[in-house]
Amino acid sequence: MIHFIEVIYIKKLVLIVFIIIISILCTTVSFGLWRYNSEVRFTITIKQPEQDYGCCICGKYSTIREGIDLLRDVQYPKIYNKMEQYKNMLYARIDELNNLPFGGITYEELDAEVNKYRNVDIEGFGNCIETYGNCIVTLGEFYENSTPEEKKQVPNFWTESSGLWILHSQLWTKRSELYIVVSELWTAGQSKINWENEDGEG
Repeated sequence: MIHFIEVIYIKKLVLIVFIIIISILCTTVSFGLWRYNSEVRFTITIKQPEQDYGCCICGKYSTIREGIDLLRDVQYPKIYNKMEQYKNMLYARIDELNNLPFGGITYEELDAEVNKYRNVDIEGFGNCIETYGNCIVTLGEFYENSTPEEKKQVPNFWTESSGLWILHSQLWTKRSELYIVVSELWTAGQSKINWENEDGEG
């Protein structure tokens, strides 16, 4: 009877040890597969720059000088710097595409990505620059409706307003640079497409 109990105890112990070993092996294999898949997926993930379109508001000002300073020293650099940051992100994306293995991106993926850059992100910057122009117009109206005493505080207003329009043109020039970089990105992406696997694209 005692021998029979010992046999049952040994069998239970062996079963528990077996279950523990299997659990450890399964966990290790699962972690290994997860780690492998994660690394591969990270390599081929399409990363699109994040964009914030709230990049220009006319803002509030109580004097003509405050309005000029706001548009020249706050809003202009904000929009310009956002486009510069965006251009740098596009160049980083070009590096990612160049590091993809051949066949690492399809025509459909690249086309959708580039269309997003052109028709959503860069278009958004265009809307922002248009808003900046409207802010300059609004500032001119504010000046026209100001009292003679207030106008005397900024005797060269129209010269400074012309300077704001020059900045406005510079923003459009900066935006045009983004289209050039996107064209470079398109070329880099195309070099990684396995056209033999595409269904008549290209």
